[in-house]
Amino acid sequence: MGQVMKKINQQLTIGFLLMSLLWSCQDQLDLVDPSKISGESLTTSEVDIKLQLVGCYDALQTDYWFRRYSSAFDGFAGVGIFNLTSNRSWLDITKGTSNTESEVYSKVWANCYKSAVRANNLISNIDKIEEPETPILEMKSEAMVIRALSYYYLLALYKDVPYVDYVQALTKMDPPKESQETIQANIISDLEFAVQNLPVDHQQGRIGRAAALAIKARVHLYFNEMADVEAATAQIIGLNKYELFPEYAGLFDVKNQGNSEVIFSVSFESGINEGEKFSGSANKAPTKQNIFPLQSYADLFYCTDGLPAKLEGTWLETPLLGEVKSDIYNDKKFWENRDPRFDATIAHKKNSAPGGNFAPNSSPTNFGVQKYWRSNTLDFKNDGNLDYMVIRYAEVLLARAEALLKTQGLAAKDEIYALLNEVRERVNMPAIADSEEQVLGRSLTEDEIMMVIKHERFVELGAEGILWFDVKRWGDAEVIYNRITEIENESPVDYRPYRGERTEYWPIPQGELEINKKLEQHTWWVGAE
Repeated sequence: MGQVMKKINQQLTIGFLLMSLLWSCQDQLDLVDPSKISGESLTTSEVDIKLQLVGCYDALQTDYWFRRYSSAFDGFAGVGIFNLTSNRSWLDITKGTSNTESEVYSKVWANCYKSAVRANNLISNIDKIEEPETPILEMKSEAMVIRALSYYYLLALYKDVPYVDYVQALTKMDPPKESQETIQANIISDLEFAVQNLPVDHQQGRIGRAAALAIKARVHLYFNEMADVEAATAQIIGLNKYELFPEYAGLFDVKNQGNSEVIFSVSFESGINEGEKFSGSANKAPTKQNIFPLQSYADLFYCTDGLPAKLEGTWLETPLLGEVKSDIYNDKKFWENRDPRFDATIAHKKNSAPGGNFAPNSSPTNFGVQKYWRSNTLDFKNDGNLDYMVIRYAEVLLARAEALLKTQGLAAKDEIYALLNEVRERVNMPAIADSEEQVLGRSLTEDEIMMVIKHERFVELGAEGILWFDVKRWGDAEVIYNRITEIENESPVDYRPYRGERTEYWPIPQGELEINKKLEQHTWWVGAE
């Protein structure tokens, strides 16, 4: 199931193939109803447990997880407009025309529960062992992190959902919705167990202690539990294991996979139908991409002097937007003198690749997503071997900066600035004192520092599938949707009506309601067409 799984145990190839047959049979059940998988045929031998762990990781390698669509979530955040050709059901969500039978709602739901169910099977079997040894506890911990990640996505996308942490029998096939608070507590419990039992050093592609801590920080961040974010990020930094990779664009190149910044990645291998589909082809055809970056997102990237390219035209408020613009910006050569993350994130007419320059007329916005494009795809154009970085160290630094601001305010200004400047320095962008504060001629307020943090997350983490969850937790969805509708009023028209909870939380898929009679649709989706 990809390069990472082969690293678990090279000698398990034959058993692995047998296990894949077992999972392929089970998938026919848990794609629709995760409660129908039985764990009766699974054993507690170490070999079987390793094979079950293969299945847990394999569940993360599906299209609606990290194989294809994870980066698409940033389309909801305002990074781009969804591809009408291949992502119509995603586009319907932003345009407010989706209903409870949308393929996106059902597919993402099914993939999250598939991961959770496989983790439950492994955890249940390990719990039958009276005195499990350290390697067994480590595998249990990996499964717990995968289960926690699955339920985090379910909570963040659907809010109240069924929570199952056991192998279900026929008598327990219809779990009702559980409260968000209860599920969150269970997620944190899983992650805390993993932190205690996972090693710091681990094989590439497998979950280690820092991954458990980083996902724990992400969950706490989503629920605005900033003291816990501060504690978890301090632990990660204290491991002295991770640092920013020197070359930002190189982060997304296959030759640098597993570098010093990667905390957890899902691995893929091309050529055996185990490759990824998110990295596109050498000719950079936008028709293969999930989202097209909007002009209003491109305008978020500052110039190399640390000043905005334009006075207006974007939807994210910063201390400098509307106040000043860079003298080194040229609208006719918009790609010149920009934050290096601009070129590394956005494909435009001057970005080159083995297949030639990007063709603006093949995109409705004249832009494509540069991040994660493979530099050479001559052998496997639709079957890539890039790892998908689920968590990287830059996200940890930015999360810590935000947590410190919320818990300590200006008293923590020096450390907050140091964290933000560390992320900027990697791409040779000016420090806050040399850009925002110098231009304004004063220190920033707490609110303005928060603006800087938001801006830094958008330009650092764009098109990585994280920002929609940020927008929701900040309470910015309505403002951003309204501004995008206002700004993007020419081709392409990206009309985004804000519909309250219908915009921010997805419905229980209609098919699940028909299978499980104990499930009730969210009240704000009752009557949806």
